Amino acid sequence: MLSALLLAVVCTQLLMPVAPDFPPAGRLPRRHSQTAAPLPSDFPEILRRPIFTQDRQPAMEPMEGIVLLGTGSAGEQFMALLKTGDEVVRTHVGDRVMGWRIAGLERDRVFFERGEERRILLLDFQSRRAAITPPAVPRSQ
Repeated sequence: MLSALLLAVVCTQLLMPVAPDFPPAGRLPRRHSQTAAPLPSDFPEILRRPIFTQDRQPAMEPMEGIVLLGTGSAGEQFMALLKTGDEVVRTHVGDRVMGWRIAGLERDRVFFERGEERRILLLDFQSRRAAITPPAVPRSQ
């Protein structure tokens, strides 16, 4: 009995004419002009911690004039060997190299800071090999 009543209500709803809810063409509201896309500077937190990178770290420019030769540790003391020009220096977190402060060390990278600017230096095996390989000495006959 209840299902027959429900079927009758549904059929009545389907057979009734429906008036559109649209106002007449002259009374439509004006469309707002489309605004320009937001600038990256509008989202500073996304720039500091990008959502589409796995480690949420921003892409950093490489370091110029410094080559990471290797990293290591002795107990709790971490260090990095850096080549700056012709000099090889042993550095630790907090040390300064060419105006940059070493902010962190990992197994294959060194993080640098200078004011608000940050850079990363990755261990590059090609540069490392070129930096530590002595020049070939010709053999005398």
